[in-house]
Amino acid sequence: MKPADATTPPVPWIDELVALLERQQAAVGRLLALARSQGALIEKGRSEPLLGLLAQRQRLIDEFTAVQGELSTRTGDLTRRLQSVAAGDRDRIRGLIDDISARLGEIMQLDEKDQHALAAARERARTELAAHGAARQARSAYAGRPYAPSRFADRQG
Repeated sequence: MKPADATTPPVPWIDELVALLERQQAAVGRLLALARSQGALIEKGRSEPLLGLLAQRQRLIDEFTAVQGELSTRTGDLTRRLQSVAAGDRDRIRGLIDDISARLGEIMQLDEKDQHALAAARERARTELAAHGAARQARSAYAGRPYAPSRFADRQG
């Protein structure tokens, strides 16, 4: 904890809150790095590495959610409680919260972009499968039909 200024005594819960926010900031930073990598994997059509990356993201989301649960017990009426905190600590807490929010916003934008890319890839695959199915049907319509002479024609034609 940073030392309090002359008018504000140290507040014991600040260190704990800052530590939780820093854990959350680190988790969001790793999530953002994975979100950036995810787009490249989608673009290249690399589904196996993408599945591994998504598993990593889920673990980080679980970590983030656990920290969020811990934070929720400590941030009730935070605005009022921060008034009794030294300006440096208050700025540090607000800075962490702002950084976490900004990173989450960027992750959401990247995820939205990736959702559109996946939807487009899915539609391309659907179109290719439909074209392949139509081609197969056309080939089977012409291939392998046994000759069946008309019973109304004579053997001479």
